[in-house]
Amino acid sequence: FFFDESMEDPAAALQDLGLHHPTTVLDAINVAKVLTGVVIVALIATKGLGQRQAVYVGLHGSYLMWWLLEQWLFPPFSNRFSQPADPVIWGFVLLLVGLAYAWPAWCAWRNTAPVQPALVAISIMVFALGSLTNVMADVQMHATKAALAPTKTLVTTGIYRLARNPNYFADWLRYGSFCLISGKKRSFLLLFYIISLNCASLFDPNQKGGMAEKYGEQYHQWLADTPSLIVPVPQDYRVAMRMGLVLGAWGLTYLVFWLVAGPKVKKEEEEKKKAN
Repeated sequence: FFFDESMEDPAAALQDLGLHHPTTVLDAINVAKVLTGVVIVALIATKGLGQRQAVYVGLHGSYLMWWLLEQWLFPPFSNRFSQPADPVIWGFVLLLVGLAYAWPAWCAWRNTAPVQPALVAISIMVFALGSLTNVMADVQMHATKAALAPTKTLVTTGIYRLARNPNYFADWLRYGSFCLISGKKRSFLLLFYIISLNCASLFDPNQKGGMAEKYGEQYHQWLADTPSLIVPVPQDYRVAMRMGLVLGAWGLTYLVFWLVAGPKVKKEEEEKKKAN
């Protein structure tokens, strides 16, 4: 018996057949997320909490809490992972999601070097962009489907006119920020692992077939109008130009102030070191 995204609720379908599965894939994922949090708390209790680790807890901890909070805010979210989960699936999810996704945390606590302020700023910025992208995509998806219910419709406006899978991009940014703040190159193994999983799902013929069967010509038209698979790419290049100008202005401002005040700041730091 095969489940795909074209089914509204596979667990309910099995119950209609007289079969009972008390847990779903979503249940397994939720427990796995809690397990990741347990690993982080255990690291805090056994190894302490430095500046790097405190920033890591703020980033990864807020993501884990949002994952659970989102399901309460948007109940239809559960339909995305409502496939029944047997003990084998539970084992794989707990290992490959619960423990594997805590890898950057382990790297962060293994890193005893002082964290650079610039790295903290970049990590927070990357995490915030990923989180906002994810929230934007999810809220738009749930709000649109709720407004048009019970009519089934494919969401093709807003961020979905720029990319077909913006949530993948958001996850890459968020987990990339965890890897960045850990300060260890090997922590990026998790990011490569997540990217591999996402890319594999993109080329799953069953997923494409289910969407095409469910939405028909609307789905094919959306594919033609939205060439970007993952990264939201503005079709109006004036938006990109404005963003480039803003970033350029910030960079130029930093360069000017660094050239003017940099030597003075460096001299003050050297004097503080000598005083200590």
